[in-house]
Amino acid sequence: MPRTALFSRKQSGGVFTIDDLAEHPREIYFVDSGAAAASDTAGFGKDPDSPFATWDFAIG
Repeated sequence: MPRTALFSRKQSGGVFTIDDLAEHPREIYFVDSGAAAASDTAGFGKDPDSPFATWDFAIG
């Protein structure tokens, strides 16, 4: 899914959220240790569908 200035996500059974990514001055990383596609390697963390597995790796 390509990123736009307004990023939206609907969690199954959860809340629909919209965030203005332009208001965040630095990098945004997605972390989800329970995701099947989660990994602590390069190329992950930039998308909620392929998140980092741990906070430690995300903040380095």
